[in-house]
Amino acid sequence: MQNAIEEVISQLQTGWVFDAHFVINQLIKNHSDVYIHFAGPDQTTAQMHGHISQIIDNLPNTKQLGDNSCSENIHGKPSLCHYWEIA
Repeated sequence: MQNAIEEVISQLQTGWVFDAHFVINQLIKNHSDVYIHFAGPDQTTAQMHGHISQIIDNLPNTKQLGDNSCSENIHGKPSLCHYWEIA
């Protein structure tokens, strides 16, 4: 998952702002096998997505800006999530 997230982030330019829903959607579109097999057997989708956010937080070229970005989640509903800037 780390490599897939890094690949998604590497396509963004310095100064761009993105949120967790963007990354998750890119993972589903371009790294579906990694995404499907990432969750543990007792892990909820919310827990898995939280783990994805933690991975993004730990990347050296991302700076978290907050956790109140509203965008469409994987269920097509607006919801809040974390967002970052490419440093």
